[in-house]
Amino acid sequence: MRKRFIEIIVTSKDDKEDWRSFIHCSDGDVKWELRGYGDSPGVAANDAWKCYQDDIDNWAIYGHAIESRCKECGIKYATNGRYYCLSCETRG
Repeated sequence: MRKRFIEIIVTSKDDKEDWRSFIHCSDGDVKWELRGYGDSPGVAANDAWKCYQDDIDNWAIYGHAIESRCKECGIKYATNGRYYCLSCETRG
């Protein structure tokens, strides 16, 4: 599997000291959203970047898959960590 960085998004919650960052990336087969948190935009971005730098096998700890392919029929689908393929009705 090969890592591919797509983008990073940094946003704040209502409180200015509560920042979130989201890295969209890929492991070659699956697109992921990894999350980072901090009390400033830089800290939140750095937290998410550390998640991206970690081993791909650990990415599920830091976020979830947002797009994948069905293992049965190969059709691409969107996901929120669980999946149900509308083409072949496989559940995951």
